[in-house]
Amino acid sequence: MRRACTLALISLTLALGSAAIGDSSDPQLNRVSFLVENGAPDLALRFLSNLQPNPSQSQKWTDWERLRFSIYRETQDWDALRKRLESLPPELPAHITHTLLTQGIEVLVASGRGDSVRPLLRELLWLGSYDSIQVAHWRRLTIRSYLSAGLLEDAQSAMANYQREFLPNDAGWSLLYAQVLLRAGSPAEAAEHLATVQNEEGRFLRLLSRLRSKADSPGDVIRQARATLSEQPSNSPLRIGLQALIAEAARYSDDLTLRVDALEHFYQEPLPVHLKALFDDDVAQLWQAYVRLGEETGNATNLLIGDDEPWLRLAKSLSSAEPIKARSIYALLAERASNIADQEAHHLRFYRGLKQSHREDTAIRLYTDSGLFSNIQQVPKAVRLQLANLALARRNIALAAAMAGDLSDAGAEIDHLDWNLKRARLAIYTGKFKDSVQILQKLINDGKHLNKDSIDRILQVVFDLQAVDYQHASYALLDGLYRLTSERGQQREILFWMGDSLHGQKRFDSAAEHYLRSALFDNGGRDMWGQTARYRAADALAEAGFVEDARRLYHSLLEETADPKRKAILERSMQQLFLKDQDKSSASH
Repeated sequence: MRRACTLALISLTLALGSAAIGDSSDPQLNRVSFLVENGAPDLALRFLSNLQPNPSQSQKWTDWERLRFSIYRETQDWDALRKRLESLPPELPAHITHTLLTQGIEVLVASGRGDSVRPLLRELLWLGSYDSIQVAHWRRLTIRSYLSAGLLEDAQSAMANYQREFLPNDAGWSLLYAQVLLRAGSPAEAAEHLATVQNEEGRFLRLLSRLRSKADSPGDVIRQARATLSEQPSNSPLRIGLQALIAEAARYSDDLTLRVDALEHFYQEPLPVHLKALFDDDVAQLWQAYVRLGEETGNATNLLIGDDEPWLRLAKSLSSAEPIKARSIYALLAERASNIADQEAHHLRFYRGLKQSHREDTAIRLYTDSGLFSNIQQVPKAVRLQLANLALARRNIALAAAMAGDLSDAGAEIDHLDWNLKRARLAIYTGKFKDSVQILQKLINDGKHLNKDSIDRILQVVFDLQAVDYQHASYALLDGLYRLTSERGQQREILFWMGDSLHGQKRFDSAAEHYLRSALFDNGGRDMWGQTARYRAADALAEAGFVEDARRLYHSLLEETADPKRKAILERSMQQLFLKDQDKSSASH
């Protein structure tokens, strides 16, 4: 139980003390990097704030600040990054301030937060710089900030001014200009600007421009896009862009199967913001394509809507060779189901088809962003259960909590206790402490048949409530568990944790009583558990003002222990008690 958690914390502390992560010669910076790499960015930020050198040590301070920026980027805490940019120390050298502002602005513009950084860009441009290349870069970032906010007229105006002033002819400028032209509905002009750009993004945008200007046929674009796709490394963001391009060309050629396949890929991974804005990102278009393809597939075999069995047989027969058509049939049946049970069954088959094709992220988008359902509670329960477990496996707490919500009954396939403990823990992690208490209380109220292991599992979640200082409710839950168990060792431990909850409520006298009951439950309180509980009782008695009672407990513990370290702690506690008593006596005179 808690002993394991304590040992884990001690192990982490020791690891932090000896870790040497990365190439930095600064051991404290390595310490913070260790936390980031091991999944504790919030704790890393706290350490960073406490340990970061003074800005007067500008280079060292900058190394730490870059790590802070990387944490904000990793956690996508864009507001924190923007606020940090707005409050950089004024004593930093100008070139360091400019560099940090520029790097932070680049990250925010790339994330689609261009509006929020435009005041910072104006400030940089107002202050000016002797470096014309840097000024040009800030001006281009300003244009990108307009684009990310959808302010096309402002972007076009800023581009015209930039072109007059700098006379640019580089590939980066051509790419930026083409994006503006494509979004403004001028694909033929965009294709002209890209004629000499030979990098991968240039070829991709040229293909899109020629498709939209009808310079190339949809079939030609699909062939070229597929050939380009086969050359891209697996981590290239252009892979998703090419899938979006193929989906658009398939719409023009009315190839529904190809369109569905490409859209499934498009919604499976994020596309860079500056490219994503070039395409229709409404995931409802995918669901509409499923339904149309389902109708087309059924009509080809003369099936009639209303009799599900032939449709289900057809879908099953297609599931291996043509899985996209199979799930399109499930989507069609789900949309047209006349009762909730059938609708849920068809949606579950549809989701499992996506899962089998490793397209779970597309499923998440469909069930959360497509407008299929007015809220998450309307999503079929069987699908919500699947998505909740997927989110839990990925540690996506917000999604898991939203999907788990009111699903108290997870069905016969899932362990009832395990599922509700997950729900209770998710409620704690998302700050819904009352919801967690209600779930746990119901388990305890219905828990006549709970065994020792089940009670231990419930206790773990109650400990989480204690950790967030939700003590009053924790005490009531512990009291309920105490009444349910007949296992003496477990009762003894629960009494101790009840004492902790009472102590957290500053009910020191009642806390002392529970600690003593735990101590004296077995062995007269002389074993290690009993000694610890008596020591906690003595502390609580001292805080409650029962000085003599506390002194007697400390004294009895001192007589029983042979450990020099424990003796020193007890003697110090007795000395502090004496000093506290002396202060009271002086105050009364």
